[in-house]
Amino acid sequence: TLRSPGCSACAVALLSLGPAAWLSTASRSWWKMSGPVFVVGNEAADADSIVSAYAIAELLRAQGRTATALAQIPRRECGSRRDVVMLFANAGSSVDKDGLPTGIQFWDEVNWDEVTKQ
Repeated sequence: TLRSPGCSACAVALLSLGPAAWLSTASRSWWKMSGPVFVVGNEAADADSIVSAYAIAELLRAQGRTATALAQIPRRECGSRRDVVMLFANAGSSVDKDGLPTGIQFWDEVNWDEVTKQ
């Protein structure tokens, strides 16, 4: 599991530098890890945490990595977080029939028995 040490700080750096510059300066050991990873924000799963996890997972996938953005809440709870729903919808992200982002995996959707076997 990859837990971003400061997902808000990563998002700010990414937005300030731009993706290419941020990737070229990303010398963190966690960025260079091999194998599939979960990119997880904080336990509160607030909007900036979920968006940052999503953005970092997208950057990893753009580099050919297997990365999954993971929100530490059940999918049904995300529907009550209107700020998260609005951010993904306004950004043009893919959403399901309930307006929830499809690019995020939620805690209750992970088969943790399978994950721990790997």
